[in-house]
Amino acid sequence: MKTPCAAAGAPENRTEDHAEAGNTPGNLVNGGRVAFKDGKRYLYDPLTMFVNVAGGRVYYCVESPFGCGAELYGMKACGGGRRKLCRDSVWGLNVAGGRVYYINWSDGGKIYSMDTRGGGRAKLCDDMAADLNVVGDRVYYSNWNDGDSVYSVGVDGTGRRRLNGDRSGYINVTGGRIYYSNYSDGSCLYSMNLDGGDRRRLTGEVALNINVAGERVYYYSCRAGDGVSRGKADLYSVKTDGSDRKRLTDHGFAGHYSTNVFLNVAGGRIYYEDPFEGRLYSLNTGGGDRRPEE
Repeated sequence: MKTPCAAAGAPENRTEDHAEAGNTPGNLVNGGRVAFKDGKRYLYDPLTMFVNVAGGRVYYCVESPFGCGAELYGMKACGGGRRKLCRDSVWGLNVAGGRVYYINWSDGGKIYSMDTRGGGRAKLCDDMAADLNVVGDRVYYSNWNDGDSVYSVGVDGTGRRRLNGDRSGYINVTGGRIYYSNYSDGSCLYSMNLDGGDRRRLTGEVALNINVAGERVYYYSCRAGDGVSRGKADLYSVKTDGSDRKRLTDHGFAGHYSTNVFLNVAGGRIYYEDPFEGRLYSLNTGGGDRRPEE
């Protein structure tokens, strides 16, 4: 079975609140197929997801052929020492602050954590969660038990809070704000403070597979006259304040949109998989230099 591989790459902009994290929130809510750490880019093979690089080790999930969830592994960043960390069916893996956080599909989608060797396993809350983000001393997530509203809970399982009432997806917590696709308002891009205040609508169009990197938000949206429901989409970006919207592709990005596509940003490049070809492509963050990645 193949495992993540490392390749040299360009420096990546990182925010202070993610300095100890294994990958960015935007990458992880989009499947975490690509990670960038210490000048190296870690690429996926087709079965590998939620790649995190922390403490000289790579943590990742291998999709299960038997249904929802995946198996969790860790290995040395230089290769070798691969071991399975738990028997749970895992999703949404985040490694931060010396602990591993994940959605446990062996226990109804609840949030769990454990140490990086698989010990000290603990359940943080009883909510069915999605779009896990671990930032600082809190875990942010979409609560399926409450209409996909955004919640947060302390990394020790205390202080659970409801932050909005919107149906929220593709949550990115970065730079002191929460960015999300608001399914209650046509999947438009929204942001709010970490306590749920100062809620803002940033776009008036569909914004899916949101990935916040630096001062810009990257996302899929439909062209004028086309609908995502009709399967046609391109890649766009906008500043984090909602200004300076740009269309980065003009060729029906990834052919046709589907919920299986992903959008990762690492080392100054955007990575996506073409569902027609089943092949990984990248382009620069301005939309140019599109090329296949082997």
